[in-house]
Amino acid sequence: MPDVYVEVGAMAYSTDTKKVATKYAVKVQKLMREAAVKAIRTASGFTPDKKGDPTGFHFDATLSEIAFGTYQGQPSVTCKVNGSIETYPRKELVTKTLTGSATVVGGTSDRDVEDCIGEVMKATVKDRVIPLLKQKSKP
Repeated sequence: MPDVYVEVGAMAYSTDTKKVATKYAVKVQKLMREAAVKAIRTASGFTPDKKGDPTGFHFDATLSEIAFGTYQGQPSVTCKVNGSIETYPRKELVTKTLTGSATVVGGTSDRDVEDCIGEVMKATVKDRVIPLLKQKSKP
């Protein structure tokens, strides 16, 4: 049986600059897409590579918050996302209540923020998206 196709959406971020600083806006969508595609590639039975006219699913997410703080006394960055899954190619909503969160401990540099964005996408795909898609029959 061929792998289930998962189309990765354009990705988005909160336009509330108190939640996602403007300086991260340039890279957010690219980082989110790359991390989601990589996570889907590593999931057995799923592929982000479109071949022919597949049926499958469409996954999209919005970076809802980047928060700086401390975790066990160390500086940290926490990233949160909200996402949705639809069937593909017919866009029928499967869920719009996906959430994910990841914390990177050890710093609050721009690189730490980029790592956090990648980690939240990887965790969301691995822990939320793939298990949900495994429950659903192929559209």
